[in-house]
Amino acid sequence: MPDTLTREAPARARGPHLVSGAGTGVLLAALGAALVASMVLGISVGSVNLPFGTVWSVLWAHLSGRGDSADPLLGQVVWDIRTPRVLLAALSGAGLSVAGAALQALVRNPLADPYVLGVSSAASLGAVLVPALGGTALGGATGALGVTGAAFAAALLVNTAARCFGGSPWSTPSSAVPASRSAAWCSAR
Repeated sequence: MPDTLTREAPARARGPHLVSGAGTGVLLAALGAALVASMVLGISVGSVNLPFGTVWSVLWAHLSGRGDSADPLLGQVVWDIRTPRVLLAALSGAGLSVAGAALQALVRNPLADPYVLGVSSAASLGAVLVPALGGTALGGATGALGVTGAAFAAALLVNTAARCFGGSPWSTPSSAVPASRSAAWCSAR
């Protein structure tokens, strides 16, 4: 007669993983194939729609070192105009996903977004101040960088204000620091 009281409990997962073990490699391969397919789709769709086979042949000609394809205009459209845009879009998406994952890990909240810390609102304010004040926002300190510099400076200003008046810049309203402690922290720095 088996002893049902001494049965082992099932192993618990170590984290919120979509797939674990050998399935991870399969998932990464499937996602990589989907990325390549979406990039080829992005290159082929535009003001002039190009067939997938044509896009593949032009890309393969350039990647294998054979140079341009039979039609130089087609090679220019695919290789010089559309491919850099699609590659930049893929890199931007990858960078944004890493930044989002880092923010979620930093505040230990899987639902966190830049609005939690006020960084997005401050960056928007800084970006709007440059054209509104004729390019002299923040005392002309961002002249070389323009809107990007003003957005970064405003986000940095909000981060500093959060440190001075709210304790840690990564604290949420539920973990606010008493005013006496935050004032001491700000004056000590």
